[in-house]
Amino acid sequence: MQPEERRVVAFDTETHLIAAGRIAPPIVCLSYAFRQDGVLQAAVIGRADGDDLRTLCHELLSDTSLILCAHNAAFDMAVIGQAFPELLPLIFQAYQDERVRDTLVREKLWQLSSHGQFEFAPSPDGSQVRRTYDLASLERLYLGRDRSALKDAEDGWRLNYAVLESVPTSKWPADALAYSREDALGTLEVYEAQQARFNASGPGSICGEEIHVYADFCLFLMTCRGIAVDAQAHQKMRLALEAEISYERLSALIEADILVPERAPAPRLVEKVVAHWDVVNTPAWTCARSLPARGARSASRTSRKRTPGCPRSRSSTSRTWRTRRQGSWDPSITSCRTRVSKRPTRPSQRCWRCDGK
Repeated sequence: MQPEERRVVAFDTETHLIAAGRIAPPIVCLSYAFRQDGVLQAAVIGRADGDDLRTLCHELLSDTSLILCAHNAAFDMAVIGQAFPELLPLIFQAYQDERVRDTLVREKLWQLSSHGQFEFAPSPDGSQVRRTYDLASLERLYLGRDRSALKDAEDGWRLNYAVLESVPTSKWPADALAYSREDALGTLEVYEAQQARFNASGPGSICGEEIHVYADFCLFLMTCRGIAVDAQAHQKMRLALEAEISYERLSALIEADILVPERAPAPRLVEKVVAHWDVVNTPAWTCARSLPARGARSASRTSRKRTPGCPRSRSSTSRTWRTRRQGSWDPSITSCRTRVSKRPTRPSQRCWRCDGK
């Protein structure tokens, strides 16, 4: 793709931790990066730096000559809108003017247009490699540098910027400033590398990027705020649906066996399952009586190991099966002792020749 004609400013926010009901948490600082005469420049403005943070956000959003780029821009824009609600019209206007870019969304669009899927990409040896889209992964892919250790560390600044909320950036530790600044610089450099890699159209392109980025922001706002529901309309719809799916209206489908009503298990089967199913604490050589279920033929095949001297052991499995089906099976012989696994098995896998005595 051709380089952007307008000036590109990459930005990133550091916030409190995300929590339930706080998907767009309070902002602590905003870092931004741009190129000045080909040289990378970056700066960090904190919430404790007076009105500088709001002024910076207003200038970035209102300057129509700028392209605003972020990694997961929906989150950063929502954080800015949460901190400064009066800037929400400018945020929406920036999206409508197609001035917002998202390195995460555009990477997924490129992956989809190149390989037809999001999750995997072919490697040089022909195998499939799972794709990840976090900023550290894209920096490693495009820039050849790995910052994942800084991002994954529990005691790193990424998860602890809340402690600096009331501290001016002039008094911040050097590594806290450096981490925030590097996020903005990395986003800008990844964006520039993507521009050089992506095609203008066809496979390997990101056509429709602007509308996808805008939709991502709107969907994220729904995640933050939820969906407004009319309680009366909800109750009305619930009653209407319950009437539609009532038993009387579905009786024809039930009679045709298209829908099968839920039935409770037969009490006789429940009693047998309770009495004979649990074999976890049963000694290894104790035979448990089985249910007269389907699969008795296969059950007999699993019961060939019997204690020597058992009257059943004189007949082959197939002969025992045929004898029982012919009605000459002797129910008085109940001394068969079959090895039973300590693991619970299906009733069809249990010995049907023994009363368990």
